[in-house]
Amino acid sequence: MANRKVTAADMTLEKHVAQAGVEWLRLNGWMVHRIQADKHAKGGNRKKHEQEEPGTPDYLITRTKDYGFLHAGMSWTWRWEAKRTVGGKIRQSQKDWAAAHPDQLVSYAASIEQLQSFVIEHFPWSIKTR
Repeated sequence: MANRKVTAADMTLEKHVAQAGVEWLRLNGWMVHRIQADKHAKGGNRKKHEQEEPGTPDYLITRTKDYGFLHAGMSWTWRWEAKRTVGGKIRQSQKDWAAAHPDQLVSYAASIEQLQSFVIEHFPWSIKTR
């Protein structure tokens, strides 16, 4: 399977959306932290992680904006849940998590374009390339 050719259909998988999003965020100065909270894991070979609440988004995204040595830097934090492009749905546990944490900004993006739109809307100053 290691040499299997990636098809156009494969590019709609969550892992490809996540990979493209992580790369784009890092190019624009964001720190991306993968959160291991997959209580939804299926199959015997997938490890279940118990450290986070059910429904916790996949990624914690942070950035500090430095205003110079006279001012303390401000920090921004938000969470991102990557979804597959076709058929990706927000699970009930994810809806419950968001409802229990109304102070947390969360993006549920099923494409790099959705992620970029979210960042441009909420953090337009952070974009280096458009």
